[in-house]
Amino acid sequence: MLIMLCNITEWISIGVDILMGGLVAFVLAYTVPKKLNDDRALKDFFIDEMRTLKKEYNDFCKNMCLGKITSSDITETFKQISMRIADVERCVNRELDIDVSIQSYVTDCQILVTNSDEINEMFRDSAVTFVRNTKNQISSKQDIFNRNIMSAIANINRANKKTK
Repeated sequence: MLIMLCNITEWISIGVDILMGGLVAFVLAYTVPKKLNDDRALKDFFIDEMRTLKKEYNDFCKNMCLGKITSSDITETFKQISMRIADVERCVNRELDIDVSIQSYVTDCQILVTNSDEINEMFRDSAVTFVRNTKNQISSKQDIFNRNIMSAIANINRANKKTK
């Protein structure tokens, strides 16, 4: 009888081991990849938003330097880009364990442009034409923005989703 009891406990132990192994396999096979996919999708979304902002800002700077934009459109575009960057920064900082801060680089360029003599002198003209020095400063600020947005993209890519 004692031998039979040992066999039953061994069978129960084997059964529990199989169930636990199956449970661990299920968690590893379904839960972990889903979490990784969800995290990757979130990162990809934020990275795409950053790339879109970068392209829009670079196109805007190019058009400013080419003298294709009115002063009121310059002011309005800076406002729109700033709001979009603030929204993306807020979401990234809330969802990921990083601190993305690129707004100040756009603000620096905005201050430079809106305080320039050209924008004030050509306020009512069909387009603002900046002098070479102002164009160079815009390009310099654009380069700084691009470096920092690329750094932000790299940080997003390395980030872990916040646990709530």
